[in-house]
Amino acid sequence: MGYKVYAGPTNVNVVWTGDTWEERGTAEASRLTGDTGHWHICRVLVQPASNRGRGIGGDLLDLLKEEVRERGGETLTVDPGGYDNNQERQRYFYQKCGFEPLNEYRMVCHLVTSKMDSE
Repeated sequence: MGYKVYAGPTNVNVVWTGDTWEERGTAEASRLTGDTGHWHICRVLVQPASNRGRGIGGDLLDLLKEEVRERGGETLTVDPGGYDNNQERQRYFYQKCGFEPLNEYRMVCHLVTSKMDSE
């Protein structure tokens, strides 16, 4: 079981592999074109569903935020709803991970809280 990071200048993918080939997870974000400080989460997924609730998704997201911050990311957004369309559960997950509602559809996490954080 372990985590690996695959990253380039405009995208980050964190992968978790479990004890069997069926156990896997991923968190992926991309930098928005023309805006070096703003990144958007493309997906956070842990399979099979029986692995959810074990902290794997939170770990993936923590590693993703760290990697994005290292690449100059200041904010990270996500549009909850996802694969099972359970927006309420997904909003709760992201709130636990430090995200705040931005509007009805999008949430934001501020990776840099002051100018001193970015220096």
